[in-house]
Amino acid sequence: ATALWWAALLSMQDTRVLWIDWEMRVEDHQERIRTMLDDEPLPNLFHLLGTAPLAQMEDALREHLKRLACTYVVIDSAMAASPGKDGNPSMMPTEFFQALRRLKVGALIIGHTTKVGEDTRPMGSIFWHNSVRASWHVLSDGDFVTLTNRKDSHGGPIAKDEALLYRISRPTLETTTITLER
Repeated sequence: ATALWWAALLSMQDTRVLWIDWEMRVEDHQERIRTMLDDEPLPNLFHLLGTAPLAQMEDALREHLKRLACTYVVIDSAMAASPGKDGNPSMMPTEFFQALRRLKVGALIIGHTTKVGEDTRPMGSIFWHNSVRASWHVLSDGDFVTLTNRKDSHGGPIAKDEALLYRISRPTLETTTITLER
């Protein structure tokens, strides 16, 4: 829900966003938007069903991005958009990010945590963690969403005790309170 909220806010700022979804049907996605944003019109937010790994969809995606004039994508989710699990696990993020780079768009990539609770790296994988520029752990807790920065390649290393924590209360378009904790 947090990524959808961000995509909606970007789209309201005249950024054309393509949500590429390997997990939900377009109808389900639209229903989530309606319940969260009270039927707010979002003419710059588009949805596309992911049907193959990102690298295999690259040419078709390039055409969609060009036709819709989108400059930003949300990928839900990284593992589903990756090459098959039969290959070398270290190559999965490499192939994924090479394809994404060739699309020449900004991206928010959703990487779920493992079922065993390893939440310091996307999908519990050091390969994915090392491949991203920035990594945030998102935890929903009742009325709050807590964002914990796990990696930031542009701002220098983040010491364990200095992780930035943002607590967002009820993300809505009208009232959102963001608190930075150290």
